[in-house]
Order: sequence, then C-alpha cells, then structure tokens
Amino acid sequence: MFSLKEALGDFYYRYENYKILISCQLLDIIIRICREYATSEIENKEQRISKSNAKVRNIMHFLNTSYHEKVTSSYIEEIFESNYDYLNRTFHKFTGYTIMNYLSMIRVNKAKELIEVTPLKFSEIAYLIGVNDPYYFSKFFKKCTGMTPTQYINKAKFKESIFPVESSAEFQKNSMSACANCAPKRGR
Repeated sequence: MFSLKEALGDFYYRYENYKILISCQLLDIIIRICREYATSEIENKEQRISKSNAKVRNIMHFLNTSYHEKVTSSYIEEIFESNYDYLNRTFHKFTGYTIMNYLSMIRVNKAKELIEVTPLKFSEIAYLIGVNDPYYFSKFFKKCTGMTPTQYINKAKFKESIFPVESSAEFQKNSMSACANCAPKRGR
C-alpha cells in the first residue's frame, strides 16, 4: 500500500513515468478513503435501523399490553423519552400504521373477540379496551368496522349458525379491518 509520503517522494525524485506512478498512488489513497467512509456509513445505518427497529418493537409491545389504558401522545413521549412525531414516523415506516391507528386496531380486534366469546355488555367491553364512554365506543367501532357492535354480533351469530366449524379467530381474521380511519384525533 502506498502512502501520501511515498507519492510525494516519487514526485520530488521524478522517476521515469513518475506522473503515472503518482496518479496511481493517489487513486489508491482515494479508493481506501472511500471504502473506509462507505464501511462506516453502512455500520452507522445498520445501528440506526436496529435501534429504530428495537424502539418500534418496544412500542408495539407497550401498545399490545396497555391498550386498555388511556394512551396519549404525551404519555408515549414520556415513556419512550423521545419526540412523539419522530416515534410516529419511525413506527409508520416499519409497520405501515401510525401509532394511534395501530392502537385502534388492537382495541377493535380485542372488542370483536370479547363480543364474540363473552356475554359482556358493550359498555363493559368498551371499558375493558380503554374506551370509557359507551356511546363513543359504538361510534368508534362503527368507524373502524363499518358496523355497530350489535350488527357485528348478529353477523357473528349468523355466520356461526351457517358455518359452525369456523372458529372465532378465523371469523375475526376474515372480518378484520385495517382501521385506517378509526384513530382518534391526536391531542397533546
């Protein structure tokens, strides 16, 4: 490997074809610098992605275990010690959902499950999934699924009477909505 000092020495001694020799030596130095830079950038990017990926996994775990609590953007900022907008952009980049849309999806799917397998009242189900107002729960549920909780349970019972073999998990999978429109308005 040539160094800059060797290239300068060759320049001063002016060996035969010294211009070509110096050009090759300088090109070699530039290539090594570029390789080093590219390697460090790749390593830094991998570290950033793995940190972001870990943060997204932590947020998903938090939402899956705390969906029944009142979750706000400021609460998420406080728990994860990061700016909510940054967390939301990163979360959306990895999952395709905003944080609140993902939370809404979890709540609606849990509500569907509870409607199908328990005799609980809708107000009790609303409370269990983190919605304290039963009227808002009906509105929220309809916004996410396209039907009221009553219509949903009637459809589930009808489907069960026609296809008794299909489990509630299969029904839930078949009737799952992306919840893109059902996230509550973000407030701080």
